[in-house]
Amino acid sequence: IAGAHDQQLKRKESVIGSEPPACGNKCLNCKPCLPYLFDIHGAHDDDDDREPYYPVKWMCRCQEKIFGPQE
Repeated sequence: IAGAHDQQLKRKESVIGSEPPACGNKCLNCKPCLPYLFDIHGAHDDDDDREPYYPVKWMCRCQEKIFGPQE
């Protein structure tokens, strides 16, 4: 899991024009409530042979639960 966390940190740094949400009180008292960047697969269907582009979306995550940052 540590490797996945390292990859997540690298992805956060490489996303241009996007900031993580403030997740402090967004997870219904679950702690720790942290921002997490998700790929939105299936949003772009293309026959292009290059590396596929997937849009990303910031959400708040606590343990295995996902919360919208606006909640």
